[in-house]
Amino acid sequence: VVIKSLMSMLRFDQYRLKFYQDTNGVGALCDLVINKAANFQMQYQVVFCFWLMTFNSDIAQTISKRHIPSVISNVLAKSSKEKVVRVATLTLRNILEKSGYKIKENVEIMISNKLQRQLRLIQSKNWKDEDIKDDVEYVVDTMQNYVTELNSFDEYAIEVRSGDLKWSPMHKSEAFWRDHVMRLNDNEHEMLRMLITILEESNDTTAMSIACHDLGEYTRHYSLGRANVEQLGGKAELIKLISHPDSSVRYEALVATQKMMVKSW
Repeated sequence: VVIKSLMSMLRFDQYRLKFYQDTNGVGALCDLVINKAANFQMQYQVVFCFWLMTFNSDIAQTISKRHIPSVISNVLAKSSKEKVVRVATLTLRNILEKSGYKIKENVEIMISNKLQRQLRLIQSKNWKDEDIKDDVEYVVDTMQNYVTELNSFDEYAIEVRSGDLKWSPMHKSEAFWRDHVMRLNDNEHEMLRMLITILEESNDTTAMSIACHDLGEYTRHYSLGRANVEQLGGKAELIKLISHPDSSVRYEALVATQKMMVKSW
């Protein structure tokens, strides 16, 4: 009943921004979909709310930062119901069409959430609704225009900015760290600060484990890395996480801390 009322309310633009600015509201919708018990009707209703919100250009510009592409990717991986796929692809298209100068940033976040793969799978199927094909083609083509411009560090930066870290090959690539370690110092250590923020604020144990690992690799491949991590508060966070309840986080935090103790590699 509540979500149906919300669907009706969000048809009116004057309510969209008010609801969106309530962080708990959007987060609660995301939680409903991520829940394993969510059925396809719940998925549809929640994504329908996202779609309605993206008709507001101010929301479309920033909604990707609220983990909506990640949620939609999750929904598309679980559901093959046509009406769910339809509203999900409509939402992605709206985000790209209405995000103005923020379009590249939104594309990058979509790429980091592996939406290209999900959309390719959708393209390979036959749908009664022809509009699905058109919407998916638009989103895929728009994303592809930006993919061709990306190098491996661009992909890394996209992933870190999203906060949704996965064990992609670059994290454990010696060549990647050797070639790009200095890039973590760009923009007043932007990437380094974001990795530390993940340790401070994330509840995702995979993202936390990877952030620990990457901080360790940064200190291993860059002579001033240890001092930079310590100055920005990263060392203190790593030490805290050595006693984290999750075994993977504990392990990566311990290994990263040990790497910081080594004076020369």
